[in-house]
Amino acid sequence: MSETKRRRSLSIYKLNISMILIVLGVSVLILISGYHTVKGYINMRDSTDSFIKLQQSAYNMQIGSDYLTEQARYFAVTGEIQYLQNYFEEANVTKRRDNALDTIKSELSGSSAANYLTQSMNESVELMQTEYYSMRLTVEANDYNLSEFPQEVQDVTLKSEDKALSKTDMKTRALTLLMNKDYRDKKTAINDNMQLCLESMVGETEKEQIHTSTRLQELLLRQFVLIIILIIATMTFIALITALVIRPMKKAVIYIREDKPIPVFGSEEFQFLAETNNLMHESSKRRTGQLAFEASHDKLTGTFNRNGYDRLTKTLDMKNSALLLIDLDNFKNINDTYGHAVGDLVLVKVADTLMDNFRSSDYICRIGGDEFAIIAAETGPDAGNVLSRKIHHINNYLSLADDDVPSISLSVGIAFGKAGIDNERLFKQADSALYKVKQNGRKGCLVYKN
Repeated sequence: MSETKRRRSLSIYKLNISMILIVLGVSVLILISGYHTVKGYINMRDSTDSFIKLQQSAYNMQIGSDYLTEQARYFAVTGEIQYLQNYFEEANVTKRRDNALDTIKSELSGSSAANYLTQSMNESVELMQTEYYSMRLTVEANDYNLSEFPQEVQDVTLKSEDKALSKTDMKTRALTLLMNKDYRDKKTAINDNMQLCLESMVGETEKEQIHTSTRLQELLLRQFVLIIILIIATMTFIALITALVIRPMKKAVIYIREDKPIPVFGSEEFQFLAETNNLMHESSKRRTGQLAFEASHDKLTGTFNRNGYDRLTKTLDMKNSALLLIDLDNFKNINDTYGHAVGDLVLVKVADTLMDNFRSSDYICRIGGDEFAIIAAETGPDAGNVLSRKIHHINNYLSLADDDVPSISLSVGIAFGKAGIDNERLFKQADSALYKVKQNGRKGCLVYKN
């Protein structure tokens, strides 16, 4: 097939390059999107961890404040120094309130949550002055050595009316300061600010997490879309490869096995290969056909040769066929008298005459120099007379000489195949009939009879 007749189609090479570029491009976008997704997830996780940390800090501040109140009250009630020591251990060493405030300020500097916590801390510090005063009253009421107590307690100056109280009243006064409405109101204010701090942190965290979550959803959606694009591109590539390469190759295998030309379709490259193969196939077939013809046919007369005859007897149903063996009478004299060129013309004329007078389904063979054989397929013994008359007619025609070819006659022996007779025996029977014709003066025909 010529180049102009080739179907327009995609090039596998170009398709492959395009697919590689698409896959690389989409893969890079997926990697970038995946990186941002992971980063967004880390941000959300850090935001959650930070919230938990800040929430714990706020709780620690409240726990620290409540712990100080609790130890101050226990000291006022029992007068046991251990509670006072616990108080100052928390206030000056453990410092849960201070640490919590520092943590929140470092994470949420300038935020409303930090402001609420600072205000709560300030109120807690103010409340400590009341607690110091209560502790000083308790120390005085129990006649403890003031110099053995923390500086904060030593620095407290009692009011004159409190100094005048009895030991019992001092204890009552110390406990009242930690239980009255003013003290409770300040504790409530501290707790309220703590609650506001927590609510503010929750709000800020929720806002940040909503933003991060929205961003993550966008990134995940983008990844999903990119993956869908990659899948579609891959499936499209597979479909094109199937249509342009695999399907044509499967068909090509079938046609090659059947020794037929390959259909020209598919990719540009495959069409080119199919065209090239078909040209080679056509050339090979012509050459093979020519070789097969030459191997089984006589070059001079165009009839089957001895090799062709042998093949025919092996493939045809000889049990239902007639075999005619033919000799050209006195052919050697023609060669000697007229030369081999005229002898060749005689052979050609005989072959043409036989082919003109026998059926197209009969097989004319030249099996020797001046010997011919005819296989009359599907012919039984009842055709003996018909064949004899046909040979008689041919002899009459060949007996007429023309300018180029002298007259010639044929001697013919006929044998009919039947069950139990192989090809070799059938040939001998026809040859036996031919021999008798020659003994009886040639130019005739005889059917072999058992």
